[in-house]
Formats: sequence, C-alpha cells, structure tokens
Amino acid sequence: MEANMLSSIGIVGLIYIVKYLSLKFTGWLTGYKQETATYIFVIFLINKIIGILLVPFIIVVAFSDEYLIRLVVLISLLLIIMLLILRSLRSYQLVHHSLKITRYHFLLYIIGVEIIPLLVVYKALLIFFIKNS
Repeated sequence: MEANMLSSIGIVGLIYIVKYLSLKFTGWLTGYKQETATYIFVIFLINKIIGILLVPFIIVVAFSDEYLIRLVVLISLLLIIMLLILRSLRSYQLVHHSLKITRYHFLLYIIGVEIIPLLVVYKALLIFFIKNS
C-alpha cells in the first residue's frame, strides 16, 4: 500500500514540475515572463489554499462513520470545484489585460491544460489502484 501511495505522490509531483517548467519555458519563449509568473503564482496559491482547507476534511474522513464521510467528501469536492473556478476566473482577469486574449481562447486553454490532464491522471490512478487491489 505504501508503494502505491508513494508512486501516486510521485506522479502528481512530476506532473506539477512539468507544468511549472513548461509554463516558465513558454513565458520565456514568448517574452511574457511577468504575466507567466503572475499566472503561476495564482495557480500555486490556490492549490496551497485547497491543500490547507482539505486537512480538516481528511481528519473527519479518517475518524468518522460512512454517512458523515460521504457528506464531508461531497462538501470537499464542492469546495475544490469552487476554488478551481475562482482560480480560473482570477487568472483570466490578470492575464486578459496584458495579453488581450478572448474568453474562447482562455476556455480552450483551461480545458486543454487544466481539465484534460486532471481527467487523464484520475483515469490512470483509477486503473492503477484497481489493478493492484
């Protein structure tokens, strides 16, 4: 079980490192270093806030009965979705003025870079855990 947990943490960490480096490289390549730095700051700040806010939920999940666990998981998922939407809106507001991008292009970016990789990681981890259990 520990190997599964460590490999999952390693995969998620690797994904974030690749995302960070690709954003930095793209900012350097296009000449928008300041805008890229601001975007990276917003993304990782919201991710840290999500991590801190989920700690009480994790404690409740660890020591509660099944009904309360389902309720807490639902509330935490709603909180995560709300913060991810806030992250996207805040990123669009910060980047819109300096880059002059349309909402459509930003939506394509969010789907291609934010949502699809999350779904791929989810599917891969689901297959990994089903295979190893």
